[in-house]
Amino acid sequence: MILMRMNRRWLLGVTLVAGVIGGLWRYGGEPATAALAHPARPSAAAQAGASSESLPEIDLSRLDVQKSDAPITDAFEPRSWVPPAPRIKMTPAPPQAPPLPFIYVGKMMEDGRIVVFLSSQDRNYAVRSGDRLDGNYQVDDIKPTMMLLTYLPLNLQQSLAIGSAN
Repeated sequence: MILMRMNRRWLLGVTLVAGVIGGLWRYGGEPATAALAHPARPSAAAQAGASSESLPEIDLSRLDVQKSDAPITDAFEPRSWVPPAPRIKMTPAPPQAPPLPFIYVGKMMEDGRIVVFLSSQDRNYAVRSGDRLDGNYQVDDIKPTMMLLTYLPLNLQQSLAIGSAN
């Protein structure tokens, strides 16, 4: 950890010294502020006093300027030459009932009607046709191999396999 801090300090120090040496070399040993105060190009006032033959005059009226009537709201707005992708209207998927939380345990015949035993988490159920389970499911029909339930919040019917016909 201490070694990393020392390496960073050395790196920063070397970078600082290189920057100072580069600045002095660029401006011929003068401080940067002195070099900016005495530019190599003559100032605008000095150019005005010089003869007009040295620099040609530019006719600004000949410039091709394209103006737009639309106001510029954001000068730095990102722009692209890629044409926009076609918009596809996506319709949301119809709501679906969650998977059945019940596990088939067994079944038996009682007074000519099938009674199905189900399990859900820590609860066990003995259901017949027409019963409601947890207020969310209603048993619509019980056939020898299939049980039809309706998920009441969405009124969607689901099926649960309940073994063989025997």
